[in-house]
Amino acid sequence: MSAWQRLAAVPAPVVSVGLAGALMLQASRWGLIDHREHRKVHDHPTPLVGGLAMLLTLLALLALLALATLLIQHLSPRSGTGVA
Repeated sequence: MSAWQRLAAVPAPVVSVGLAGALMLQASRWGLIDHREHRKVHDHPTPLVGGLAMLLTLLALLALLALATLLIQHLSPRSGTGVA
């Protein structure tokens, strides 16, 4: 695992939990609420945004890793150019 991957793994759970909390506040407005039925065990309406928060976190961190990789490649000296 590269240093960039380890660096991205540290904030991922924090970002995901924070994003889930923010999305839960909007879940009822967007109609993303699971209501109790005879086959369901929860006692009160439950927001359905945890998976969305994890997916958005994954996509954001992958985008940041790609951007960081491109930036490092752009800033690092190229071999074979004759420039040190």
